[in-house]
Amino acid sequence: MLLTLREELRSGIWRPGTVRTQTGLRTRFGETHLMTTAVTRVLRDEGLVALDGLPGVRALGPEGQPAHRTSTATDQVVETIRTRLTDHTYQPGEQMPPQQSLAIELDTSRTTIQLAFLQLTLEGLLRRHQAAETPGTYVLDPSREAREALLLADLQVAMRRGGWTRAEYPDAVERALHVLVGSAARAGAEP
Repeated sequence: MLLTLREELRSGIWRPGTVRTQTGLRTRFGETHLMTTAVTRVLRDEGLVALDGLPGVRALGPEGQPAHRTSTATDQVVETIRTRLTDHTYQPGEQMPPQQSLAIELDTSRTTIQLAFLQLTLEGLLRRHQAAETPGTYVLDPSREAREALLLADLQVAMRRGGWTRAEYPDAVERALHVLVGSAARAGAEP
């Protein structure tokens, strides 16, 4: 959902000034209210849409984000967690405190914490547990994630220039990763 909407906004498919409702976006992508809210918040923070009291989400043009934006409880929680990630209160690979504990500590609701975690997950700062791990949310290594994000962006640009369709992306990415891993191994570098 995030990647599709970001691409539509950047390419002009979703024209500046056009308003789409949250309900319409939820229906289109078959997502939950929480996920749709988190995605639109990430797009807002990237300056691609405005959530300015309208009953929906308004696409912004090249001028970007409106100057005035009110801070919500979720915005404050997201900033608190970002600060703790930056100052290494929460270390890469470490499990985040339980949502209920953070809600009590930050004097907010568990739903606000859930939304903040989801937004930070979409931004690549947190991730959900994997099969072998204790259930919860974990801190990602920002340097590794930044490298992976740049690699992914470069691959997407190269694939578009090469004329590949979105349906061909998985095969093309798999082949590209095999080439990258092979060249990194030959150079003695970590893939």
